[in-house]
Amino acid sequence: SPALPAGSYLVALRGPGPLKDHESIQAAGAAPGGKEKQGMRAQDAKAKSTVESAVYPTGFETGKRNLVFYDKDRRIVGSVHVEEAEFVVPGHTAVEIADAPSGDATSVKLRVNSMVKVSNKAVGFTIPLVFAKGEVTADWRH
Repeated sequence: SPALPAGSYLVALRGPGPLKDHESIQAAGAAPGGKEKQGMRAQDAKAKSTVESAVYPTGFETGKRNLVFYDKDRRIVGSVHVEEAEFVVPGHTAVEIADAPSGDATSVKLRVNSMVKVSNKAVGFTIPLVFAKGEVTADWRH
């Protein structure tokens, strides 16, 4: 949530835990903003780069594992809770398409692997997506 327009997105996995200094949750009713940065500070020989702010959508739950969707301008535009993620040897990916329980939408579950910095290991999880009825057709892979 919220509903995303058609397009390409970078998807990142954020583990559960409290917000860091550069993270916040968008206030209810507030319009999504552009890229926000923390205040500038004087640079010296040992200064580190500034960390960009992360503003999560309204309703984001920090105590849960979430997939965060970034647009082409590197803004967070949506998130979805991930029920299960497991540390695995990379395996087959899969797609499951079915009618959503409400009957007026199509449910798509993408089983994916996200590589990690350990040889031959990945985090395997399912990305649950919902599309309006008729948007996912027989030629959806093309």
